[in-house]
Amino acid sequence: MYRVRLAAADLDKSDIKAVLEVLYSGRLALGLRIKDFERAIASYVGVQHAVAVNSGTSIPKARTIR
Repeated sequence: MYRVRLAAADLDKSDIKAVLEVLYSGRLALGLRIKDFERAIASYVGVQHAVAVNSGTSIPKARTIR
C-alpha cells in the first residue's frame, strides 16, 4: 500500500493568534481581515487587485461581476 505524505503546517504564534482573532470575531464570512488578505495576495502575485472567494466554483460567477 502506498501512503501520501502530507507536509507539516509551518505556523508560528502570530499565525495562530491571527486565526484565533478571526474565529473569536464571529465573522467567518466577509470578515474584518479580508481586505488585508486580498491586498497581500495581489502584492504577492504582482497584480493591482485580488478577490477572495469561498471556493473554486465561485470563480466563474465572480468573473462576470464588474
